[in-house]
Amino acid sequence: MFDEDVLHCLEECAAFELTYSATKQVQLPLRLGGLGLRSVSNHSPSAYIASVSNTIDIASAPITSQRLKEAVALYNSMVNPADAIAFESVTSSPPQQHHLSGKIEETFFNTFLQNSMVCTRAWLRAVSATNANAWLRAIPSIHKDLALEPNEMQVLLKWWLGIPISSMNSKCPLCLKTLDPDGHHALTCRSGGDTITRHNKLRDCFANLCSKACLSPQLEKGPGIDFSRPADVLVPNWSLSRPAAFDLKVIHPLNTDLILEASMASGNSAECGEAGKHAKNDETCSELGWTCIPLVVEVYGGWGCEAQECFSKLSKRLAMQMGLSDSEALSQIYCLLGVTLMRQNARAILLRCPHIPLYEF
Repeated sequence: MFDEDVLHCLEECAAFELTYSATKQVQLPLRLGGLGLRSVSNHSPSAYIASVSNTIDIASAPITSQRLKEAVALYNSMVNPADAIAFESVTSSPPQQHHLSGKIEETFFNTFLQNSMVCTRAWLRAVSATNANAWLRAIPSIHKDLALEPNEMQVLLKWWLGIPISSMNSKCPLCLKTLDPDGHHALTCRSGGDTITRHNKLRDCFANLCSKACLSPQLEKGPGIDFSRPADVLVPNWSLSRPAAFDLKVIHPLNTDLILEASMASGNSAECGEAGKHAKNDETCSELGWTCIPLVVEVYGGWGCEAQECFSKLSKRLAMQMGLSDSEALSQIYCLLGVTLMRQNARAILLRCPHIPLYEF
């Protein structure tokens, strides 16, 4: 009953009904694309095993010993055979609940992946990518530009959880193409300039972070030939006195040319985007004496490897200027960029999809 009450509370707050798959997804941790609303019934064996084995002398409590054996058997039925635990190991080396619960969640996630179609696997890989959940971790703050409007948050949650956000017969009001219920068209539609606005908002957010780190960023720099500008953001002194040209790109892992790669591992589509940026810009940047650094992000929020390396380096400089720890500065970078990306995603969806009524409190 408690699990159902939690899910009903989410439905009331978000003002939409959860689908069956969404009820399972929200119970996963953020790192696996969920909302962290753990199921008490699913995790009761791990909680019992950890608490009892860490606090009671099992040898002197035969009744408790039998119940612990039953809890171990129930736990083993919920995880992969490779992650099963033995009663003897539990009593000799008491486990931690977070470790046991993590194995339960990973088993469910992997089972969900294995039983899904390619498009669903690509989506699950995308929402569980490293730091894709930064927008959910961010503490809402209007002052820090980390706040989302209620209708933006609502539509983002539906999209994140795979709940249909438009009917199959709906038409995009800007290009008149048929909308899909998963919001793919809304986030890739070229009409209306939303993809450009999203790109520019991310560019400006990154440039602002560079400014706070005293890196003197410059926008839209390049040789000017054929309107080519390999640097959305140019940092004159990034490493060893060498300028760095940062080129941003938002990529959708469910695009037909990327979906198979995206379904195989998290971040694959971002890596493809990085390779494309290098093929396009490396020669020009080399002639200018610049280092080409692609900043590629999947539409669900997962960044490419080169972007992650860049943010790690930027966080150290940002931390020194703002009096933060490196980890705090790095979290701030991901949260600001994540909320900026998701805000633009929400606005693109809301502009094209039928009005979604909000709950009246």
